[in-house]
Amino acid sequence: MGLRNEDEDSRGKQLQEFIAEKHIFLLNSSDSPPTFEHNNRQGWSDVSIVSSDSLAAICEWDVLEEESYSDKKFVKICINSNISSLSSIRFKMAHGDHCKFVNLFKS
Repeated sequence: MGLRNEDEDSRGKQLQEFIAEKHIFLLNSSDSPPTFEHNNRQGWSDVSIVSSDSLAAICEWDVLEEESYSDKKFVKICINSNISSLSSIRFKMAHGDHCKFVNLFKS
């Protein structure tokens, strides 16, 4: 898991339990630079999660060094996929065709 174990507090433990309980996946990398820096403090407060391990496998999560003019750094998430477009079947229920719709869900 990509959460830092240094100075782990109860909120960190609660987050880890939530991630495990909901079967969601953390995109953060444990070796990433901090997402927060202010004076002499730094932290890894930004958390990015997805709902499937297959999506997590094709995502890249990076902290950018680009100036954000804030104490928070930019986080870049890239989804590396060969899918060019998605299509789906839609039904206009206001215009009838209810039987076809119901039969699709029965089979």
